[in-house]
Amino acid sequence: MFRPVLAEPPPRSVKFSVTIVSAMVLSVLVALIPTPALCASLLKPKREGHSQLRGPFGWFNKGFDWTSKRYTGGVGRRIGGSAWSMPAFVIVAGMMVFFFAKLPTHFLNRHGCYSGQS
Repeated sequence: MFRPVLAEPPPRSVKFSVTIVSAMVLSVLVALIPTPALCASLLKPKREGHSQLRGPFGWFNKGFDWTSKRYTGGVGRRIGGSAWSMPAFVIVAGMMVFFFAKLPTHFLNRHGCYSGQS
């Protein structure tokens, strides 16, 4: 991509290089300034007695917590006591290997039309 642009007359190649450099500078600034501050504010532990959020953000947090608890509970039950989890996983993995082996290697014949046969 860079070679054809460098072969262009100077106005185009200069515009392209200015665009690339400005995008890189903006990316570096975003990575260095707001990202660490946002991560610090999100990962900060909640203070005791701190009121919960209300409105859409509170609803989102409640829904996210409910979903997380259900997911981790389900995974724990699957790992902890279920005798059918590993055989089911092996069966599904075997089916994937079987169907991948049956997958046609090409979908177009030599004339460029779909043939439906491999």
